Amino acid sequence: MDAAHVPVLRAEAIEWLAVDRGGLFVDATLGAGGHAEAILEASPRARVAGIDRDPDARELAAARLARFGDRIEIHAGNFDQLESVLAGRRPAGVLADLGVSSLQLDRGERGFSFRRDGPLDMRMGRAGETAAQLIRRLTEAELETIFREYGEEREARRVARAVAAARDERPIETTGELAEIVRGAKRRRGEQRIDPATRVFQALRIAVNDELESLERLLAGAVELLDRDGRLVVISYHSLEDRIVKHRLRDRARGEVDPITGRTRSETRVLELLTRRPVMPSDDEIARNPRARSARLRAARRL
Repeated sequence: MDAAHVPVLRAEAIEWLAVDRGGLFVDATLGAGGHAEAILEASPRARVAGIDRDPDARELAAARLARFGDRIEIHAGNFDQLESVLAGRRPAGVLADLGVSSLQLDRGERGFSFRRDGPLDMRMGRAGETAAQLIRRLTEAELETIFREYGEEREARRVARAVAAARDERPIETTGELAEIVRGAKRRRGEQRIDPATRVFQALRIAVNDELESLERLLAGAVELLDRDGRLVVISYHSLEDRIVKHRLRDRARGEVDPITGRTRSETRVLELLTRRPVMPSDDEIARNPRARSARLRAARRL
């Protein structure tokens, strides 16, 4: 199996999920089924409910996991739709491997990558507004806000101005067109470690797929739905995601703040943090799969 289909932090995810206990585990970002396969292989008593909004991913996962029979169930939907998928069941663990998948990045027609020219789409599913439509609809100020907040782009104003000027002449329809506009707008800063278009593409992808708001809903829902001693494991790939995961897990591990005294009420704690610092891939894993280099895993246990 090539690196594009190897799940990131595979062994670490299995360890922190404590799969050997058995039970129902939710793979909230099923993708091609790599993590789900690892869970099912790790314990004959484990079952997996996988969720993905991408029909191509679900098809691949179904073929990959068919040998597990009724131990795997695959659902169409976004990763924050745990309640409808579980239908009253309490899972032993929830795993979310965030961000765009290799399956999506490697297909130019999906419009995620500035390295592969294709239609400016970026939708993880098939419904909703494309990135091209978003660029046409938003004002220059709104584009600047998205580039700054979702992409942490330092030159957000310059880039937004250039994108707005270009789209006023003719619609921006392809990833190649957008990448060239962004590269031309940004100041040269010597040798660059990442492509100048990276942060803008990240920002648009997050906006198109409502990723950060969905992550907030996923974390809130998972904490409430987990069974006693259930594990929540989240793998993120950029600072915005990791910051949300860190803060939300920490808040639920501390307990609620009393509105009168301002003190934390420890009796309201619902989580125990299992990873005080994020777990990162080993040098060996990064060498085998360079896309793993920015991965950060955090885990918590339901009290």
